[in-house]
Amino acid sequence: MMNPNPLCASMFLEHFTSKSISDLNQCDLLELRLDKETNLDLFSLASLRRAYPILLSTDILITLRHVAEGGFFSQSESVRIAFYLRMLNEGARYLDLEFSAYKNNLNLYSSIPSENLVLSAHLGTATCEQLTELFNDMSTYPAATLKLIFTATDINCALHVRHILNLAKANRRATVCHAMGEQGEPSRILGALWGNAWTYISPDNNPT
Repeated sequence: MMNPNPLCASMFLEHFTSKSISDLNQCDLLELRLDKETNLDLFSLASLRRAYPILLSTDILITLRHVAEGGFFSQSESVRIAFYLRMLNEGARYLDLEFSAYKNNLNLYSSIPSENLVLSAHLGTATCEQLTELFNDMSTYPAATLKLIFTATDINCALHVRHILNLAKANRRATVCHAMGEQGEPSRILGALWGNAWTYISPDNNPT
């Protein structure tokens, strides 16, 4: 990505509209949240791109976020890895996978090329020390991007983000870190300036 402050639009499939798709002209990456889909066998990325030609020139990040981390996916890991590998074959650029699931199923997920893997962690409130420990653990594994998201208790939580992104820069690890909630909004803006790999936006106004 050539944009110094890349944008990633995060959308559920059910919220695709002509307006929301047109907004992708301003984005560098599209996260497709497919964890609400009940029959993944019916989904085809190739068909979606034919229906919305703008997606032919947009990098795609596929996400099946597990219920344990605030998503809707509750099927087996064998179902998820099979779907993820199919998405790679259909042209997806990245696959988002919870770090906890990755660590607990290395025998399955080692088949995902590291250059396509986004290792993510979605937390509640977290101290800077807890985030640092988690980042250090995550950074021992190969992945294109590390993603640490937590819930802000006040606007000063943006300082946690700066600390993590400084660590990421020192370790040469592409990283996305920001805080959720109203108090976390400054961390998204500042995170882009501090070196986030990309900034999430939500055309359908859902949490990212």
